[in-house]
Amino acid sequence: MDPSTAVARPARRRKSTSVRIASLHVALLRAYFGLLGRASPRAAERQAALLFCFPRRLEHRDVPMVPAHAREQLVSSGSRRLATWTWGEGSRVLLAHGWEGTARDMVPIANALVPHGRSVTVFDMPAHGRSSGRTTTLIEMADAIAAVARATGAPDAVVGHSLGAAAAVLALRDGLSVSSTALLAPVTEPWLFLQRMAEMLGFSESRYHGLVAALERRAGVAIHDIDGAAAARALDARALILHDPADRQVPFSQAETLARAWRGATLHPVTGLGHRRVLYDVDAVQHVVRHLIG
Repeated sequence: MDPSTAVARPARRRKSTSVRIASLHVALLRAYFGLLGRASPRAAERQAALLFCFPRRLEHRDVPMVPAHAREQLVSSGSRRLATWTWGEGSRVLLAHGWEGTARDMVPIANALVPHGRSVTVFDMPAHGRSSGRTTTLIEMADAIAAVARATGAPDAVVGHSLGAAAAVLALRDGLSVSSTALLAPVTEPWLFLQRMAEMLGFSESRYHGLVAALERRAGVAIHDIDGAAAARALDARALILHDPADRQVPFSQAETLARAWRGATLHPVTGLGHRRVLYDVDAVQHVVRHLIG
């Protein structure tokens, strides 16, 4: 027997099992919300809005640990306590992970910046990692970036991944000042993912609008007021956007929309990295470093 075949078969079985489990999970959710929607439409909308704001606390093993010598600090953001880590000396760079990520996601880029005379800060978003809370919203994530920046020292640059990139754009819109930014697989139009969720749950158009209203009540803002492209039109920091056209989690069109709106932004497509490998691929990381120290 070919050894490579012997190794590949268990991997295929694991992938197949994961797909079946995910499909069953979706089917159960769809059935539950279908029954609840018939019994109490408003309750279904409220619970779906809660689900949309409820990140799983995942631990990604494809990235290194935060260095043991990093300085730990708890930072307050509203009622939340955020776990932060800072190391290195020099101009400050703040790095923000995405939905269901942790501070560790940003460690490869942070470590690459330190030898170039940068002080780096990574942190767990609200309701993520070691930070407090069970639910959060994009607005709270943007507030968290601003709070960490105030507590750890004004950054010269900010790096964000996925929804963390969206939060960084909103923080910049709302007054955070940096000279440069790098956005990896950025989300630009968050409502598209709300539409995805509504479709997954089998919501009708009227139920979708109820879901939007319930989410807006939770977030305290109209969903179309958190448009990354609209925010970007007023920004002038040097911006690098990295995104894989084959990213299956966040469409490449999100990066294109953001790049068109951001005056002077550079969109650099990266191939074969998907949604997460852009965080630690050597070439992608060095591209970010060159941009930030340029």
